[in-house]
Amino acid sequence: MKLYYPAAALALLALLTACGKETEPLADTQFKLDTVVTVKLYDKRDETILDGCMEKIDDYADIFDSRNGESELGRLNEALRAGGSMEVSDDLASAVRTGLYYSELSGGAFDITIEPVSSLWDFDAEEPQVPDAGELKEAAALVDYRAVTVEGNTVSSSRQGVAIDLGAIAKGYIADRLAEYLRNEGVSRALIDLGGNILCVGEDFSVGVQKPFGQTGETLFTLDVTDASVVCSGVYQRYFEENGVRYHHLLDPKTGMPIQNGLTAVCIRSSASLDGDALSTVCFALGEEKGLSLAESLDGIEAAFVLEDGSVKTTSGFDK
Repeated sequence: MKLYYPAAALALLALLTACGKETEPLADTQFKLDTVVTVKLYDKRDETILDGCMEKIDDYADIFDSRNGESELGRLNEALRAGGSMEVSDDLASAVRTGLYYSELSGGAFDITIEPVSSLWDFDAEEPQVPDAGELKEAAALVDYRAVTVEGNTVSSSRQGVAIDLGAIAKGYIADRLAEYLRNEGVSRALIDLGGNILCVGEDFSVGVQKPFGQTGETLFTLDVTDASVVCSGVYQRYFEENGVRYHHLLDPKTGMPIQNGLTAVCIRSSASLDGDALSTVCFALGEEKGLSLAESLDGIEAAFVLEDGSVKTTSGFDK
């Protein structure tokens, strides 16, 4: 068995160019959110701002970690599994509401109530294994975003066994909140990298996208980015091989198994990282044809679909 932990969905080649010269940033890199996160400041030399970013990441981890029963989401899931409800923080209510929106938009191809399924897959284990087929079938039967509602800050479930996994949108939500914090601190040029969720604050960044299964630093394409986010979801991020078969972390809510649709990755460029985070998974789950159609229909969203043969299909405005 082989197990892989790529550090990020994107190989970051981000530079802030000023008058044609590279600007050396003030940066902090730590292991958080089960990945390597980095924040770089280009127009402020204030360590306390970086410290504030890392503290906020920890605070949000305490909200969104579905595998921690003491987190706010963990406590919410305990209530939902019993068919009950719980009043939650503004952050969690907003994230759940967004997750339900994208679940509906995808027709359930993406579903935030996939937690009964995702909890059976442990890609962090020393010897990860494919879950029992019977257990997966039972778990998949519990997945149904329509069983969850949000009224104000109260999240409710209409059936027992339902639970939420926000792993597909949490980093995007956190990145957007960090950008707000940085702007409030007077930062006008910064880079936020939450394990491949890239959010650029300000002008003149260049983001290189890692070639799936390529050498480290081998880019598939490069994007010029100003005040925007780039997020990729792909089969090369977290996976293991068992008996010659690759099992990745992008799961089909209907079967509980990794999605197999001829795609290797989907990259989204958007103003808000939350939208990019959600849509990279939504569009991957929908597949090339339906995913491209959806991305093309959304204002301010551009997408690139990387196929197994290495070719790339993009929305009409992606090259711009």
